[in-house]
Amino acid sequence: MSDRLRNRLQAALSGSYRLDRELGGGAMSRVFVAHETARGTLQWAIDDSIIALWFRNDRATAARIMDEALRRHPLESFAWADRPYTGVAMAYALLGQPDRARAVQPAFKKSREKPGLAEDLWERPILNGFVAVGEKRHPVAVEEVPRSSRSPPRDVERKN
Repeated sequence: MSDRLRNRLQAALSGSYRLDRELGGGAMSRVFVAHETARGTLQWAIDDSIIALWFRNDRATAARIMDEALRRHPLESFAWADRPYTGVAMAYALLGQPDRARAVQPAFKKSREKPGLAEDLWERPILNGFVAVGEKRHPVAVEEVPRSSRSPPRDVERKN
């Protein structure tokens, strides 16, 4: 497999999986051994907890899924740019645990204070909106979330 193809595949996996090796392939396909990364595991936990809540109405299972995933993969174990603050806040807000959703805000704010970073105008309103939903402050959520669509996603570094 060419390095170009491998790099394109790895980029498409968005850090959720790490390609190990190619098992084989033919004219129309390739088969790889891939390993799920901690980022992928935590994202699946967020998704699974929301599924447990919405489709099975099982708050206890949804909360257990989130708690176990965060115990195995604390947010601090990720590179600062890969921490899924909004996903964790969303899951806890929807679970009716606004205190847990709110607890994500200081860590999110601190992670954005790194030198050379542009202000985060996109993710912060979404995070604040989910916390407001969890706290049943729906008018605040309705104000916060649309702010994210007015600003493009932040640049990782400031351009001086």
